[in-house]
Amino acid sequence: MLTEVAIKQAKAKEKPYRLSDQGGLYLEVSPIGSKYWRYKYRISTGAQRIEKRLALGVYPEISLKNARELHREAHALVSQGGDPSLVKLEQKALAEVASLNTFGGLGEDWFATKSSDWSPTYTISQRRLLDKNLLPLHDLAIDKIAAPELLGVLRVKVGSL
Repeated sequence: MLTEVAIKQAKAKEKPYRLSDQGGLYLEVSPIGSKYWRYKYRISTGAQRIEKRLALGVYPEISLKNARELHREAHALVSQGGDPSLVKLEQKALAEVASLNTFGGLGEDWFATKSSDWSPTYTISQRRLLDKNLLPLHDLAIDKIAAPELLGVLRVKVGSL
């Protein structure tokens, strides 16, 4: 089993190498000295068993204790017949869709679609409107923007004219 001391003392070598912990969890040390937490597991797909690896994070952002917790969660999912790599991809896709459904995401999409037809002056004014005047709305989900938030931003805009 790994210890914090062993992890801190791990130095870069000519080729990547692994420091094993337990149950498929290991720390991969790259030639430039970066340390990556990985979980190696096998899943059944029909009659075959496929070996896969799941990236858990980078040391020291993810400590040994946190890596073991992430490993425990992923291992439990594998034990139930799931695939943590697919779960991670689904979560990433959902986060991407959620970011597109924010005011800022939709505003950027609108700007990219429409700005090619605009004059340079109008393009600059619309960019300023999105980036400066409507900035407080950027992180809000489009379906969660209520009238008070919108009115607050618009009143500040009108008041500054």
